[in-house]
Amino acid sequence: MSPAAQQIPYVRFDSKDVLPDERLDYWQGSLSNVCTLSFPGGLTASEFKARNEMWMLGDMMLSVRECSPHILHRSERSIKLDQLDHYKIHFRIGNGANTDMVLGRRLIHVEAGGTVLTHMAQPELAHVHGGTTINVIIPRDRLDPLLPRPVDLHGVTLNGPCSVLLASHLTTLTQTVGGLTREQLPAVTGATLQLLAAAVTPTLDTLALARPVVEATLMRQVRHFIEANLTNPDLTPDVICKHFKISRSALYRMFEPLGGVAGFIKERRLYNIHTLLTSAQHRPHLHRIAEMHGFKTAAHFSRSFREQFGYSARELFAAAPQRPVHMPISGGPRYSMDRWLHLLRG
Repeated sequence: MSPAAQQIPYVRFDSKDVLPDERLDYWQGSLSNVCTLSFPGGLTASEFKARNEMWMLGDMMLSVRECSPHILHRSERSIKLDQLDHYKIHFRIGNGANTDMVLGRRLIHVEAGGTVLTHMAQPELAHVHGGTTINVIIPRDRLDPLLPRPVDLHGVTLNGPCSVLLASHLTTLTQTVGGLTREQLPAVTGATLQLLAAAVTPTLDTLALARPVVEATLMRQVRHFIEANLTNPDLTPDVICKHFKISRSALYRMFEPLGGVAGFIKERRLYNIHTLLTSAQHRPHLHRIAEMHGFKTAAHFSRSFREQFGYSARELFAAAPQRPVHMPISGGPRYSMDRWLHLLRG
C-alpha cells in the first residue's frame, strides 16, 4: 500500500489563509448544514480568527479548534435535514476556554478543563468564549452497547478519575495523531471508547432512563434500513412493516415526531441527492438520479428539492465548484463536515 493510501484523512483550516471578508462564508461552508455560525455582539466576521484541524479515525472524527468568541447553533431544522445520531465529546482546554451551552431548557457552563457530552439528535446552542476545544464525534451505536442501560447523555458533564484519564488521553491523541497509521486506528478508537464508557458509568445512577430500550433500538434499526434503501424505488411503509414485522400504526406512531414516515423517506432521499451533487466531479444526470431515488417525474423532484433547500438542484451543482465547503484532504475526497459525519455511519 502506498504512503498516500495509508495516510489518515486530514483537513486544516486557518483564518489567516482566507481574506477577512471571506472567513465567515468559508467556515460556514465547511460546517455545511450541521450547524450555523454567528458572533456575539461587538465582534464582526472579519475579526473572526480560527484554526481548526480534523482527522477521520475510522469510525470516529477528532478535531482541535482554537478560535475567537463565536456561537454555534445546531437547530431542529439541521437535525431534520441530516438525521445524524452521533455523540460528541467537548473537552475545553486553554486559558479563557469557557462555554455556555443551551441544551433544551438547560443551561450548562463548561469551564476550562471541563468535559461534556452532547447528542447530535438534539438541539444545541453553544456560546464559545474563545480558547481551544477538542471534539470527538462517535456514532451512537459504538458507545451505547458499552453502557449498562440506555440513558440520555445530552449535556452530561463528566467528572471523576476516569474523566481525568479521558482528558489526558484526548490531549495526547491530538499531539500524536499525525504519526498514526490506519492499522493502529482500531486500537486507538477502542481505547477512547472504553475510557469514555468508564467516565460515563459513574454518573448513570443520577440519570433517568431516556426511553425504553426496545423502542430506541427499533427506531435506529428502521432509520438505518431506510438509509440503506434510499435508491430502492419500492421503499414504502408497507415494505418497512414487513421487514420489521410491525404494524402500520406502530410505524406511523414512531415517525410522527419526524413528520411521518413517508415524509422522512422523501427528506432523506433529497438530502442524499444533495450530498451526491455537492461531491460530484462531473455534471450529473439529474433525472436519472431522481428516478433512482423514487421520484417518478422530473417536475416532482425539482419542486420537492426547491421546497426543502430553497434553491434548485441545477443551481446547487452550478455553484458547487466555487462553494467554500470543499477543502482538499490529504489522500481523500473533497471535504465538508456533513460528508465526513455521514461516513461515520459505516
